[in-house]
Amino acid sequence: MTLRKFFIVTILLTLFLPGFSQKNGYKIQITISEVPDEILYLVGTYGDKQFIADSATVNGKSTAIFKGEKALPSGIYMVENKAQQRYLDLIIDQSRHFSIATSTDKLLKERVIKKSPENQLFFEVEKAAFLSFFFPTETSVIDQYADLSPQTLLSKFLKAVQPVKVPSSPELDSIQIHQYQMSHFFDGIDVNDARLLRVPMIPEKVFSYFTELLPQQSDTLIERISAFLDGIQTKEVFDYYLEKLFQEYAGYHTDYDLDAVAVYLYDRYCAKGLCSFITPDYERITWKKMERKRKLLPGQQVPFLEAYDREGKVIRTQDLKSAYILLWFWEPDCETCMELTPALLDFYSQFKHSLDFEVYAVALTEDEQAWTDFINRYHLDWINVSFEKGFPNYDVIDYFDIMTTPNLVLMDRNHTILTRQISFEHIRCLMEQHK
Repeated sequence: MTLRKFFIVTILLTLFLPGFSQKNGYKIQITISEVPDEILYLVGTYGDKQFIADSATVNGKSTAIFKGEKALPSGIYMVENKAQQRYLDLIIDQSRHFSIATSTDKLLKERVIKKSPENQLFFEVEKAAFLSFFFPTETSVIDQYADLSPQTLLSKFLKAVQPVKVPSSPELDSIQIHQYQMSHFFDGIDVNDARLLRVPMIPEKVFSYFTELLPQQSDTLIERISAFLDGIQTKEVFDYYLEKLFQEYAGYHTDYDLDAVAVYLYDRYCAKGLCSFITPDYERITWKKMERKRKLLPGQQVPFLEAYDREGKVIRTQDLKSAYILLWFWEPDCETCMELTPALLDFYSQFKHSLDFEVYAVALTEDEQAWTDFINRYHLDWINVSFEKGFPNYDVIDYFDIMTTPNLVLMDRNHTILTRQISFEHIRCLMEQHK
């Protein structure tokens, strides 16, 4: 279809779209000639998940009729078979009683659509987008359509899915381009429109702003997440993104400094009863989990630690005179420990004097032979203690929430936590900053 013909059809359909009347419930008739399946499924999306909204048997005329007395929520749906083979997409918003006819060999070329102007438009846009993959000049079709009927779901979707258009200028370096993308990321996304939760890609795109585009630093994330959530006026949208963000930063991850984000979200929203996804049965469990994270955040103080060395002598962290103490929890038979412990030794040998720090390595094992062999093999000349001669003065596995090894805690001479990240470059920078 030429651009001229496309816009004639688009404008005419857009003019008639707002006044198109609909009955209650829904009845969607899908005919796909030569379709081999006995049952077809109407599959919807919500956020990053899919669900079966309805199913229908295929009659002798290759037709499946999805129908129900309760209206389907607005969104983009897929027609699939049992093997999850996708035949076509359709949009449900202003029309819920319509029919689409096509064939297996012309799914993206020809369709007869009745009683749904928005699906006619959606199909034309799909074809234009398909063509634009091969002919980039056609991409203007999508941009121009999105302004014709701005309140329709299709227009909202098309605007939201577009990437940020960075001004073309040789003066912009990569940092400036990245900053521009962050500043204008939400320009085309109507975050308050709950319909966009039910279309593919958009919720994932919004979420990627926090997990991929923003620097993964707790202060920055807290500032941006707070501004984002506080700006949402639609409860359904607010509930969805609050749950997603809380689960992301309250779950298991190796960047322990980001636990501050989870604690912030809990204090700011969950403690005030705004986290509807936390059921009464899990309220206390969640609170305890957050308290465990809270005591290990940068700025918190660690209790003095006492443990036994190879001679059975008690070594106390409060007796160490260095400016920094690096607690290293490891196991001699842990593969990652076998890789990172020698790397830490190289870092220790290179910077222990200039940065004035000591490693207090706690082997979480009672296997004396394995522990001793590892120490001798790599000549670990820092402080070595373990569980072999007796347990430390408190349960370090529980206190430091050690799920995997190795596990690291960097603190100053006052036992104040600086970081738990296992990044030697990050550790070096922190020590230099705090000198």
